[in-house]
Amino acid sequence: MPASKELRRDRASRRGRRRSNRPSTSRRARQSPVAARRQRGAGPERASFSDEAFLPSEERARLERDLKRHEGFRSRPYRDHLGYLTIGYGTLLENGISEELAAVMLRHDLEIHARELVKALKRRGHRPLTEHPHRARRALLNMAYNLGIPRLMRFRRMWAALDRHDYPEAAKEALDSKWARDVGPNRSGSLARLIRRSAADHTETA
Repeated sequence: MPASKELRRDRASRRGRRRSNRPSTSRRARQSPVAARRQRGAGPERASFSDEAFLPSEERARLERDLKRHEGFRSRPYRDHLGYLTIGYGTLLENGISEELAAVMLRHDLEIHARELVKALKRRGHRPLTEHPHRARRALLNMAYNLGIPRLMRFRRMWAALDRHDYPEAAKEALDSKWARDVGPNRSGSLARLIRRSAADHTETA
């Protein structure tokens, strides 16, 4: 009798060890679907439009061509057939735009202003923009973006000082303007400092 008890205890022990080596059903049940897919080597939970796996590049290009043809381009805001304020290729403006899109538009506008400023300086016989130090260029392009090229070109005394590479005087003339009062001391002051400090940059490269 004692031997049979011992035998039953030994068998129960072996069964317990086998069960402990198996994956826990409760653990498997608690595992999230995302974790399970990752273990099986599945892709990311959310695919990006730019991913080849989501849509190949040639298909993306075709899709963009289709949308351009179907939506049509409008350079100015308009109301679509549902009354929503829209621009470009059907981009809704009702809910504003993302910061990412705003940054793209900023770079695009800066490129245009830079080209127009270069042309305006050449047309009026001023020194090319590239003859000024980088800090002065930065300040002038900032002003061009804010004012527009026609208004910026009215700063005649500032441009005359810049033609002489007299950056402190150019900074003073920039501040002595309605623009400086309109934008306030933070913006006008920081841009004037950039122009003023260009004197040292010009001396180093002269």
